[in-house]
Amino acid sequence: MIIACTDATAVADDFQDGVSAYERDDFQTALHKFRLASHNGSTSAKYNLGQMHRRGEGVKKDYTIAAKWFKEAAEEGDAEAAYNLGTMLDAGQGLEQDSKEAVRFYRIAADQGIPQAEYNLAAMYRSGYGVTKDTTIAAYWYLKAARKGIAEAQYRLASLYLDGDGIPTDIVRAHMWFSLAELNGYLEGGIERGRIESKMTAQEIDLSNSIGIKCLAYKLTKCK
Repeated sequence: MIIACTDATAVADDFQDGVSAYERDDFQTALHKFRLASHNGSTSAKYNLGQMHRRGEGVKKDYTIAAKWFKEAAEEGDAEAAYNLGTMLDAGQGLEQDSKEAVRFYRIAADQGIPQAEYNLAAMYRSGYGVTKDTTIAAYWYLKAARKGIAEAQYRLASLYLDGDGIPTDIVRAHMWFSLAELNGYLEGGIERGRIESKMTAQEIDLSNSIGIKCLAYKLTKCK
């Protein structure tokens, strides 16, 4: 994703010219304009330069340079840049693999509401990868991502409810989140939902379905 808005500064014209050039696939002009804007302090231009170098748009693909631009933008508070840098640190793409630094940048992005960063941060807390293992914190971040429609987060949260791992055991909530994950295209959710129904009463299943309907009515924002 290329950001199409920028800081309210004198660099706006260069930045918007860069966006316009990018949208018509004139990547050379876009790079030139984003560089001008970035040198004058545009965080959004730095993020866009990171994306273009990562993708090889108008320039040879270069993960090291991409990471440099993402880091500059992330340290200025750009959430998308922080998430992208986190993925690169996680994978060792363009710079040395560093799970602890990946956690740091995922958290910057997650704190600003980036759903995939919330999910990735939850996964790292659950596994203890790059951070001290803490399934309670993992559940917190899985819930945030699940409420934003990340199907795998819905499935993982259901698993925590089922096992009582980091949160109290709640088979009704587990059933509900497995069902929502299935509705969201995550087929394993349906498999697990079917498996645990044999252990549930009809009343528990009805309650799960009722809670799920209410969750969907509120577009998942009030689900627990």
